[in-house]
Amino acid sequence: MRLELKDGKSNKFWEAELTRTWFDVRWGRIGSEGQKKRQRFPTAYEARQAYEKLVAEKRKKGYREPGKGAAPAPPSGPRDEKLEAALRARPDDQAAYLVFSDFLQGAGEPTGELIAVQVALAKKKNPALAKREQALLKSLALLDADLGALTFRWGLLDSVRLENSRDWMDETFDVRPVLQKLFGSPACVALRELKVGVLRWDHQEKDLETLFELAGRHAWAKSLERLHLGDLDNVDMAHHSIGTVGKPLSAAFPGLRSLVLHSGEKSWAGGHQTFDFSGLVLPELRHLVIETCSMNKRRLKELWAAKLPKLEGLTLWFGSDEHGVDCGVEHLAPLLEGKAFPHLKHLGLANAEFEPEIAAALPSSKLAPRLESLDLSMGTLDDSHVDRLVAGAKAFKKLKTLDVRENFLSKKGIAALAEAFAHVDAEEQKAPWEDDPAYRYVSVGE
Repeated sequence: MRLELKDGKSNKFWEAELTRTWFDVRWGRIGSEGQKKRQRFPTAYEARQAYEKLVAEKRKKGYREPGKGAAPAPPSGPRDEKLEAALRARPDDQAAYLVFSDFLQGAGEPTGELIAVQVALAKKKNPALAKREQALLKSLALLDADLGALTFRWGLLDSVRLENSRDWMDETFDVRPVLQKLFGSPACVALRELKVGVLRWDHQEKDLETLFELAGRHAWAKSLERLHLGDLDNVDMAHHSIGTVGKPLSAAFPGLRSLVLHSGEKSWAGGHQTFDFSGLVLPELRHLVIETCSMNKRRLKELWAAKLPKLEGLTLWFGSDEHGVDCGVEHLAPLLEGKAFPHLKHLGLANAEFEPEIAAALPSSKLAPRLESLDLSMGTLDDSHVDRLVAGAKAFKKLKTLDVRENFLSKKGIAALAEAFAHVDAEEQKAPWEDDPAYRYVSVGE
């Protein structure tokens, strides 16, 4: 990483390169060779901790990246674009992995040996090779355990989940060097799945901007298949926002086939983060899931304007009016009339206070005959709404699965649906409130 300080009084640079258990630092006046120093540590974790602390201190003093976002990130290891492209084009071809392994081993890159070891272990168990595998994984030190989890396939990263469990309230934490090392590694050249939880609680929007910028510099990002933003456990949705993501994620990951967006709108003393996915242009996307407790007319309008020509599956959560839901079934007209997403065959309209209106409108919609699965879960359906679905069952000519979990249905209502539809999932029905039996509520209201 290179940082510079230009403020009229200073014209200095500071560079640091982290390599497992040490990092090299160079600093001085811009244009000069500067001074050099190497700092060593007992473990890769301690080296990264010290490195990130120094980067944070420099940023606090006003140092910034020169021409941020303008140039591609330099590779952190030996590269061969043709071999990497072959891996992405033939992800199930072990031979392509072994060719890449030979290239990397010839260049002294340990990822090459890891590929050979994991391919061998996939064919036959070997305690000695298993021990060597663990040693190689430890030596690569691509991501500390408290910053996420990695899944390897034949020696290369297949899936990455980022989650700052170290201290997501630490505002000085700098995700940039972490992502630069991970995304620039030869082990990342065939990545197929990326999941992102919380990086910094009050700066999630900014950190995702950094992620889009850094990932977008690498060829593998163009072929990433699955992206999940807001992959959270035990966090209220209303307290979390992924910010404005439509255009930047489309630019960084244009080849996505599956996208999950999980977000509310977050307000705090210092400001407000708004969930916005306008400008989605993903020509290969097949499945889109938008989970929120604050769906509104503006967001639905953005969705109908999205360019998703191959979309086959769409799941939308709506939420409660307490968190800004101002839409109704009338705002689903482009979808129900069959104009939006003409190849759609899997639909979820869930977690909606107006679930009964949705259930009433679907049988007469132009979309009904195309659907193979329908998700009306987590909503406000009760037995009084079953008759409409049963009466319109014949309209769903291709429907194989109806999901009505977490509503307010009785055994009698569930039995009526089960008789009308091929397969009904109706587990975990909600119970009415004792002090207000008529009250109906969504499963995720905040």
